[in-house]
Amino acid sequence: MGKIYTALLFTFLLAKCSHAQSSSLRDQEFIINPYSISPAYSGFNTNHEIFVNYINHFSGTKGAPYSAWANYNGIVKSNLGLGASLRFEKFGAFRNIRVDVSTAYHLKIGADQKVSVGIGVSVTQTNLDFNNSNSDPINDPSLNSDNVKNGMGINASFGISYAWRKLNIGIAAPAIIPMKMNGKSILYSQPIHARVYAAYEMMINRKFAVKPAFVLDYILHSPINYNAVITVKYDNLLFVNVGFGAQNIFSGGVGVIIAQRFTGQYTFKYGLNGIANSTYGSHEICIGILVGKIKNATTSNSIFGKKNKSPYHDWE
Repeated sequence: MGKIYTALLFTFLLAKCSHAQSSSLRDQEFIINPYSISPAYSGFNTNHEIFVNYINHFSGTKGAPYSAWANYNGIVKSNLGLGASLRFEKFGAFRNIRVDVSTAYHLKIGADQKVSVGIGVSVTQTNLDFNNSNSDPINDPSLNSDNVKNGMGINASFGISYAWRKLNIGIAAPAIIPMKMNGKSILYSQPIHARVYAAYEMMINRKFAVKPAFVLDYILHSPINYNAVITVKYDNLLFVNVGFGAQNIFSGGVGVIIAQRFTGQYTFKYGLNGIANSTYGSHEICIGILVGKIKNATTSNSIFGKKNKSPYHDWE
């Protein structure tokens, strides 16, 4: 009986762990930070940008999961960019800490086109902590084994993107190495992961811009996950967005840009199916900072940037 219980629990935990590695699919940070989508965006915007993010999933439920992370990306040479991120996730008995490092090469084609190729490596530490969780290992002593409680995995990522002015499209593989496990541990597993994305910012007039964005993810042996968002930006100062994603998850957000160096975004998400429909929704906060001199490029996808000057006939 104990073996059956363990097998069932392991199946549940592995599924949860696989989902945890892809939890960023539900994050809305990509609206203002393209680096979160692909290593190809390491230094893509020619600026040095730092983002900090926190999301409380399924608020209003006991032991609701949450994620917190910080990342940096910037240009180090004319065409070479670097990126790094640190992420912490907690859900149930799981504690995940993940470190990513990436680099990208950006090839300019004429004045308004660019092809970027990026690679990255990640290290994830996964462990079980039954304190303050609903899991109870007392029914099966094997759950207290060190073989179960800890695991570490190393994986690699790849991405390639094409930019033409304000159009950005690309493909990425956030996890290339399938089912990477560490020795005795059976908790950590990361299936092959593929991603397709596109975004295009359109100027309506000198004050308003509209930017639709779409991200589609496929994780081996899992349903296709997607996220479509439309953002409306006013005078490079304020923006609002609405979105719809897989499993009937709706989102709405509002953000501000201060002095073209600071940005903040709040996003609320609510699902119509499953547990998401019986909670107070998910709440996400993202804060971004630009360090150093602002560099505007024709192909830039940065939320930061200098405001367009008004024509002389609008001056007072």
